[in-house]
Amino acid sequence: MLTLKDFIPQVQKKLLGIPTDYESIHEVLTRVKRWIDREQIQVLNVETLLLPMLPSEGEESPPARMNSVGNSMSTFQIIRVWYQEPPAAESAYTGITSRLSDHE
Repeated sequence: MLTLKDFIPQVQKKLLGIPTDYESIHEVLTRVKRWIDREQIQVLNVETLLLPMLPSEGEESPPARMNSVGNSMSTFQIIRVWYQEPPAAESAYTGITSRLSDHE
């Protein structure tokens, strides 16, 4: 199955609860490489995206609409990996069968 995973820069510093510094794109790329090595997936494509805002912690993908506060506009660079999800592992045949009783 074709699927994707977004790697979003993690917050490095906050000031009064507001993020002020994020990981560099090189640090994000290092996380991407480690994830690919660990998961041993078949990578189809890797791309960078510029987003007007970062997704919330629980969101799976970036928002589709653009919001700006006042007249200021920020963009965030993320890395998206498109990959082929491996097929589900088939369970081996054990030779054991179960029979339904007449009462079931």
